[in-house]
Amino acid sequence: WFWHLFYYPPLGFTFKPLSPLWIGIWVLQSFVGISMIMAILWLVERRKAERAPRNLGRMINALSWINFVVAGVLMAYSGTLLASTNNQLWTAAPLLPPLFAATVLVSGLALLVITALVYRGVWKVSDQVAFRLAGAFPILIVILLALLVGQAILVNSSPMEGASLQLRVLIN
Repeated sequence: WFWHLFYYPPLGFTFKPLSPLWIGIWVLQSFVGISMIMAILWLVERRKAERAPRNLGRMINALSWINFVVAGVLMAYSGTLLASTNNQLWTAAPLLPPLFAATVLVSGLALLVITALVYRGVWKVSDQVAFRLAGAFPILIVILLALLVGQAILVNSSPMEGASLQLRVLIN
């Protein structure tokens, strides 16, 4: 289980607020918490539109921008966590966080395009919106491929013992 990350028998429960694991917990909890608050405010605004406070829309908009920033940090967190471990292949991987972020962007964009096309009649999403979103795919895929090639070059040229062998194992 994961309890070994929080519990060290001689010291009991450990709390290191700036360790990579705890930073991930803070970011994930922030994202989920803000998302839940936004969902509740959105439901209140939709169901009680005539009685909802006028500042509710502004509050939701402000929370959206805050969550946008938190989501950007969360996208790169997995790559940052892997890059900060003791595995030689990952520590020789400075492009890992942006690679994770680019992968999340491509996946998220694909989900948005599919959702826009499937629910366009229900949510009144125009085809133009879906096609504009899909138009960003080539740019994002080129960025993702450039990051992958850069990552492979950096790991292959790493002076760490076994880095090129580990890269060949990953590729094959």
